[in-house]
Amino acid sequence: GFRVTSYLMPPWWAWPLACTTWEGLVAAFRSSPLVICWFIVTGLAAHFGQPGHHRSMPPPPSSDSSNSGSTVSVTGATAHWTELELWQFVALVQVTYAVVHLFEVMLCYGVDIGAKWALLGRRQPGEYPWDASSYCLRWNIYLVVCSLRRDMLDYLRGSAYCSMFFRCLGAHIGRDVCLYPTGANPMMTEPDLVDIGDGACVNQAHVICHTNTKGAFALNRISVGARATLCSDARVMGGVVIEEDGTLLEHTLAMAGDRVDALATWQGWPARTVISGRRRRESTQVVPQAAASPASPAT
Repeated sequence: GFRVTSYLMPPWWAWPLACTTWEGLVAAFRSSPLVICWFIVTGLAAHFGQPGHHRSMPPPPSSDSSNSGSTVSVTGATAHWTELELWQFVALVQVTYAVVHLFEVMLCYGVDIGAKWALLGRRQPGEYPWDASSYCLRWNIYLVVCSLRRDMLDYLRGSAYCSMFFRCLGAHIGRDVCLYPTGANPMMTEPDLVDIGDGACVNQAHVICHTNTKGAFALNRISVGARATLCSDARVMGGVVIEEDGTLLEHTLAMAGDRVDALATWQGWPARTVISGRRRRESTQVVPQAAASPASPAT
């Protein structure tokens, strides 16, 4: 049956209404750079237009008095564009749109980071039942807000800026870390519970710090050691520890509480050790035979 929550729960109709309204606002926001670019280009064309080189324009078609105002305003707004050469107009549109879109992307990143800290704060390991803790409600609200920057993290993948973004969300990430060079869906869902060592690589892997078993929602930490590698479609659950130089090959599942030994390689779903850390360590040790015994003197 239904359970009574210990926190304020909005009515059932409020959620679809809020999500629909937010999606409409997101659609308007994502298309706003085109409108802003249009106004900027019109203003710049009017300012930098070259007098004396106006192209002849046909007179506007006759119209009745009911729509004459709209015809004059549109003609006045676009008349300045004829003062530019075609290459000038195309270059102006491209540069303007690039600058406006850059501000849009940076604003989306800022909204994402601000919403995370405002709604969730710093996550802590523990249990968060749906009927006893408001965390799951706040987390779903945050996921709705995140739709504002949908697909925009693809601009950062594989770069140092991707690590910088997740550090702003609370993740502990070392130096020279490569995150999602080919993307991921989703990327880290709880960055502030993830610790990644120097030189590690996470490539299209799923780093999920939460488990949800029959409403028992729990969070746990994930530790990825230095120079560890998570290959495509590897999945790491909460409580997993991957030691230094550990590797999860493609389509490998590390269950909650698993520990990948240093230099070990896992593969499979569920995972099994294909190369142990000891075997890999022995294979990488090179003992020069010539150095084992002194060379005989030349005769």
